[in-house]
Amino acid sequence: MSAPLAPRRTRTVDLELMTREELIELAKKQSITNREKTQYIAHLEELVKDITNQSSNEKVCPAAAVDSGEVTTAEVSQLQHSLLQLQQEIEQERVAFAQDMSRSEELITALREQLEEKTREFQTLRETGSTVLTQSDGIVAAQAKVLEASVQERVRELREYDRLERENHKNRINQLENELQRLRESQQITAQQYTASSGGPSAEAIRESIDREVKEKVEQWQDRVRTVVEQDRKTIQDLRNELSRYQDSDLETQSREEAMHALQQEVEQLKAQLAEAQRSHDEVAVASEVKCREVMESREEAMHALQQEVEQLKAQLAEAQRSHDEVAVASEVKCREVMESREEAMHALQQEVEQLKAQLAEAQRSHDEVAVASEVKCREVMESREEAMHALQQEVEQLKAQLAEAQRSHDEVAVASEVKCREVMESREEAMHALQQEVEQLKAQLAEAQRSHDEVAEGVACDNSASLPLTSKVVEWMDAVGAALSQSDKEETVLVSSLDGWHAEGNRRDEIFCKVIQVFRASMANLQSELLNVAGECVKLKRRVVELQALGKCGVA
Repeated sequence: MSAPLAPRRTRTVDLELMTREELIELAKKQSITNREKTQYIAHLEELVKDITNQSSNEKVCPAAAVDSGEVTTAEVSQLQHSLLQLQQEIEQERVAFAQDMSRSEELITALREQLEEKTREFQTLRETGSTVLTQSDGIVAAQAKVLEASVQERVRELREYDRLERENHKNRINQLENELQRLRESQQITAQQYTASSGGPSAEAIRESIDREVKEKVEQWQDRVRTVVEQDRKTIQDLRNELSRYQDSDLETQSREEAMHALQQEVEQLKAQLAEAQRSHDEVAVASEVKCREVMESREEAMHALQQEVEQLKAQLAEAQRSHDEVAVASEVKCREVMESREEAMHALQQEVEQLKAQLAEAQRSHDEVAVASEVKCREVMESREEAMHALQQEVEQLKAQLAEAQRSHDEVAVASEVKCREVMESREEAMHALQQEVEQLKAQLAEAQRSHDEVAEGVACDNSASLPLTSKVVEWMDAVGAALSQSDKEETVLVSSLDGWHAEGNRRDEIFCKVIQVFRASMANLQSELLNVAGECVKLKRRVVELQALGKCGVA
């Protein structure tokens, strides 16, 4: 790849002042420059393709084909425009190449960091696995590695020694062959000289004796070399056998490492299972907490509803109290005493309701303690709740007894009022009877006066003066009787209306009290069922926790 071209200094040139030859030369230079830049871009694209393994967008930058003929001004301006575009494209390619290089360096850095992290994890796992192996296995593996290294070192030394020995033997054989060749040449020369001087048979005998000695020496050297080679082969074979034994032990060590790796994987799986069990336990705990919160909210709503009902009852009680006060003004002392006794009973009922609310709050606190405490605490709280429920039932029975007592007192008051009304009616009847007797007496007196008036006709003046007081007296008595009758009727009407109103108010209060008792019983039954449900949820949660603990112990084992 050619080196990038250095940026040239630009200068302003007026093309109209240039000659035809200068324009042609300039066009040729630009064509050569464009060709070089095109080659440089192609090299850059190849480099980017090698680095990013992605094919870059092929850009065709045609070089300006300039003939050796005439070049016009339009062609020159077109060449300048294409040159400017080419420079811009080259700059863009350079920026893109720098960005790709920076991204590639970042990717390489990230991959190196990942590789180092994986290497550290592998080293950590390897150290963890090596610590699990027994000390004897570690000693055997270390000895095997040391022995293998020593055997390999010994084999290398023997091979080097064998190579040096062979080279020495080869050099020695070459020296002997060279000496033999020189001896043969010298013998041939001496034999030729001797043959030329004395004759051939003696020279041939000398040559044969020399050849025989040389062959014997060569055979001796070859035997020695064979002996050394055999010894080296035996040593190498022994070392190879020992190396194979060490390799077998190394294979056993590898199999142990594989088994250790399998155990590590199994431990990881058990850890994952334990984490899953812990997560499920947390989910169950969260669900139970949400359930307890919902139960608490529902109970708070029930308490709020009960409080509203109590407020309504208080308002109704105040209204009844006002109506009772109005009735008490018009009724007698006995009615006041009865209403006071009823007020005391209602006050006692309010106190009992407050006690029940306090006991309900205590039961709520005990339920919160049940949600946190252990099974024994749950059992104790359930027993305390059963006692509280028993106490509530006893209190309900007491309320029933008090209600019966109030009903009985109400009946007694009604009977007393009826007796009182009967007495009043009897007294009124006696008064009417007495009035009727007086009227009869007055009528008899009037008849007697009329008869005496008829008999004494002469004394009109005297009779008139006597009859006028008598008539006025009769009229007064009649007016008094009428007023007494009207007053008696009014009193009877007021008494009957007050008695009816008191009966209606008593019946209405009895109905309200019965409704309150029924609502309270229903709320207590709902509370008891919710407490039983919460106790069942606590037992299930405890069993789930025990199962998860057993599963965690099994996973750890």
